[in-house]
Amino acid sequence: MYKLIFADDEALVRNNISKLVQWEKCGFELIGCCCNGHELLEMVEKDPPDLIITDINMPFISGIDV
Repeated sequence: MYKLIFADDEALVRNNISKLVQWEKCGFELIGCCCNGHELLEMVEKDPPDLIITDINMPFISGIDV
């Protein structure tokens, strides 16, 4: 299974997408969700994912800069 991190600064979007998508059926294990670029970088350093789905406009560090 591929490891996935999902990042979005909007809690509603983050919660709905992480719960509504059946990640396991798509071959992914959702290993983390975060709300800003700093958290995303920490997660990536701790446990590097195979895929990151991120919002572009997030606080502190944008999804593009990450």
